[in-house]
Amino acid sequence: GGKVQLINAPEKFVQKCANADEAEVQLGKLGRDRASSQKVKDFADMMAKEHDKSRKDLLEHFKNLKIGVAATPEKEHKDLYDRLSKLEGAEFDREYMKAQVDMHKQTLDFLQAHAKSDNAQIREWSTQAAKHVQDHLKKAQEIQKDLK
Repeated sequence: GGKVQLINAPEKFVQKCANADEAEVQLGKLGRDRASSQKVKDFADMMAKEHDKSRKDLLEHFKNLKIGVAATPEKEHKDLYDRLSKLEGAEFDREYMKAQVDMHKQTLDFLQAHAKSDNAQIREWSTQAAKHVQDHLKKAQEIQKDLK
């Protein structure tokens, strides 16, 4: 992947992770509604649920910081949502799954880089979250192969 911008301030790290979770929740709901393939629907449903849980776990893990997070997807994810929401059928399935593979690769790069953070809380969260993201990525790649 590209060069990851390391975030040392825990508040900023939490905000970025929460925004990514929120993007996945919204995209998951979109996928659940719009996908034509049952496998894609199920994957999207799982993403919506797991990233909702991930965001709650994230805030719990960093609760000592007492930060309030209003999670909103970042611009690239908003743009992706808009683009996907105009597609349907098999085209939606392919583009949604391609985006899922790309996003999970990016997130994995981000978390693996932060697993070496100087901040213990960031390190712990990144190490643990990377395992889930790796699972999601593997599933996404399997579904993507099936759609060809």
